[in-house]
Amino acid sequence: MAAADIMTLDLVTTAATLASLANPKIQKIQSGGESFYVMYLHPLSARDIRKSADWKTAQQYARERGEKNPVFRGALGY
Repeated sequence: MAAADIMTLDLVTTAATLASLANPKIQKIQSGGESFYVMYLHPLSARDIRKSADWKTAQQYARERGEKNPVFRGALGY
């Protein structure tokens, strides 16, 4: 990994788009009536995401506040 290799919200968006278009199809996870992709990140990539102003803004408006929010249960985002 080079110093210029930084995980960004744009890369997450690109990965989600590629997953939705993949052939063979990549299956989403089903939970609580919702379906979504799961992305596992290296700790340094997770650090990059946490430092991103775009990511902080997205998480601020993405889900309701409270203990059911995945961010408060250890997830980086939802």
